Amino acid sequence: MDLEMKKALLGKLVSNNSYIKHYYSLIKRLGSDYSLLLCEFINKFDYYRQNNQLVQEEWFFYKRDDIEKKFGFSEFKQRTIINKLEKEGLIKTTFFKGEMPPKRYYSIEIDKVLKLFLEEKIE
Repeated sequence: MDLEMKKALLGKLVSNNSYIKHYYSLIKRLGSDYSLLLCEFINKFDYYRQNNQLVQEEWFFYKRDDIEKKFGFSEFKQRTIINKLEKEGLIKTTFFKGEMPPKRYYSIEIDKVLKLFLEEKIE
């Protein structure tokens, strides 16, 4: 399966305009807050992909304030969740030089996330 097909599949697994699919196996593996934010990142990634707005075909941004408004996660809680998702190898983050104010960009590690979904179907 090529990368574009994987991106589309990942988006279809998680995204919808009015709700987020939240998988029990991800909750069990990562914890509910971590799973929730990962699914939201996938949803945001798919939105930017469908609208051809990904930076370098993989990066999207999501403002800290918007995450807090939507989920009630404090800045500290967001950092904790994001650090764990990075440590698990499920997302990457970066800042692009020259942007003012700097924005944190996210990228989904598609193969690793799809592997989690495949493991769910096997259980």
